[in-house]
Amino acid sequence: MGGFSSRQLQGVSGQVRMYLARLNADGSLDADFNPGANNTPYALALQPDGMILAGGRFTSLGSGGGSYLARLDAAGAADTTYYPSPNDYVYSLAVAPSGQTIVAGRFTWLGGQSCNHIGRLNLDGTLDTAFDPGADGNVYSVALQADGKILVGGSFTNLAGQPCNRIGRLNADGTFDTTFNPGASSTVYGLALQADGKVLACGSFTNLGGQSRSYLGRLSNTALPAETLQFSGNAITWLRSGYRSGRLARQLRGHHQWQRLDQPR
Repeated sequence: MGGFSSRQLQGVSGQVRMYLARLNADGSLDADFNPGANNTPYALALQPDGMILAGGRFTSLGSGGGSYLARLDAAGAADTTYYPSPNDYVYSLAVAPSGQTIVAGRFTWLGGQSCNHIGRLNLDGTLDTAFDPGADGNVYSVALQADGKILVGGSFTNLAGQPCNRIGRLNADGTFDTTFNPGASSTVYGLALQADGKVLACGSFTNLGGQSRSYLGRLSNTALPAETLQFSGNAITWLRSGYRSGRLARQLRGHHQWQRLDQPR
């Protein structure tokens, strides 16, 4: 995904692609995947069933997808039953093992209801009305911990009704996690979880967690160790997260062959 198009660059691998493309494992272009968008997608996420979520500043995706947030099947065709219809840009997406999706961005309306910059959608695209933390500024990045807690970064100074300078954490029900409120001096644009549970943050800040950090820093994660076990088809995935617990994922293939997912294959 990105800002490439036939008007700006010669797409990907020398082929024209309008803002969204898929590459094969060897880096060559997947010629069969060409949904096309009329503007830039900023975020992509995969559902457990293989459907593709895309969020951004587009108002058309895959010949029928909705504005700012749409869903495609594995072949790139728009899912015309999926219309959460945010009223402004979507910057970040995170899919939970349940299939629900955390959506973050510039919007103040999602799923037909007021929703300030962060919300959660059910698998069918309807709004989870029990989850309504709200933020007073744009949310640019969200990341899910294995214990269900949600890391949030952006330009906000209030999150879930609590003072929170640009980086914070929500409990799974959307309430504010008071144990994690490091603060950043300016906007946080990206978040990532390391295998040991520590949190990487990047943005325009020069101070993070009360210490001098220029645009990139790492935070300790004080969450207690947590484990989740997921089953889908012929795969069992075990996740561990939290302070000093590490993060381990393994997948069962066939009868007795296990493969680590948190290391390069």
